[in-house]
Amino acid sequence: MDRWYRRTYRVDEWLDQLPTHSGHRILAPETLDAVLLGISEVIDRFEGRITVDHSTSLVTARRVG
Repeated sequence: MDRWYRRTYRVDEWLDQLPTHSGHRILAPETLDAVLLGISEVIDRFEGRITVDHSTSLVTARRVG
C-alpha cells in the first residue's frame, strides 16, 4: 500500500528537515551550514516556500515454514 501526499514548507521548516536526511548528516558542520545557506537563498527566490511530494509504503511479509 502506498500513500502519496504533498506538503508546502516555509524555508525555516525545510531547513529544519534537511539536517535529518542521511546525506546531510555526514557533512562537516561548516559544510552543512554553507549548504543550508545556499538552499535558503534559492527557496527565498520562490516566495520562501517549497512544495515536496512525499510517499509512504507499507510492506508486510509472512514467514513460510
